Amino acid sequence: MTEYDSLDKLKENEVEDVDWRRFFQDRDSWLIVAAPHGRTIEPFTELIAKEIAGEHFSLFIFEGLRRKIPDRKWLHVRSERYNDPDLARMQKLAQVTLSIHGAENRENLPEKVTHMGGTNEELRDFVWSALDGAGFSIVLGTDHLAGRDPNNFVNRTKAGGVQLEISRAEREALADNSARRLRYVDAIREAFLVYQRK
Repeated sequence: MTEYDSLDKLKENEVEDVDWRRFFQDRDSWLIVAAPHGRTIEPFTELIAKEIAGEHFSLFIFEGLRRKIPDRKWLHVRSERYNDPDLARMQKLAQVTLSIHGAENRENLPEKVTHMGGTNEELRDFVWSALDGAGFSIVLGTDHLAGRDPNNFVNRTKAGGVQLEISRAEREALADNSARRLRYVDAIREAFLVYQRK
């Protein structure tokens, strides 16, 4: 099944509020939390992004509302081709973007794992350390999970970005267990505080 090569083409061929919807809150913050593939595309990424953003950070969410259908393109647009005008506007004023994605399980890795990537290595390492210290499995993202491409939207803010690719098993565990989710979110927010104090 093929996917769209741009958001513009997706919007031309799919119906807003039937096949997809978009949500953003510009809080004029130094950080933007984005889930570009929420709901049916990469489930639970939108939930995790909302909780990380809370009431303090700007938030961008794009959600799929339909399941995969044979002979129709899938609602996924690669991060390197992701161009949303409101997200771009917020990114011009922010310092860092944190993107939340869903990864498939990989051999030789724990089922519950977060792949870390992005070009802001300093914040990435703070988030890594905080999540590891809170008991979560973390690995360095490889291939498309590395988030190193300068065209990847996560890297378009002034200080680059951090990409979290969260395995399906971990996303389901975070969605089902509010205590686990709070521990995950609190660890990331603590990393933000460390980054700002540096």
